[in-house]
Amino acid sequence: MSAPLSQAMRRDFALYREHMDVARDPDVYPADRRKAWDRAANARVRLERQIARIEAAGL
Repeated sequence: MSAPLSQAMRRDFALYREHMDVARDPDVYPADRRKAWDRAANARVRLERQIARIEAAGL
């Protein structure tokens, strides 16, 4: 796996976890929770695309 791809995956996974923590926190305003949920979904999609690229490359 290339270094830029692995760095991107680490970054996107960290962002996903961070945003999901905010989205699940009952003490956060609902609008902020929805925004965090959307951002987590975007990070998840990026991760899925990166995984698909790895699988397509046969790694």
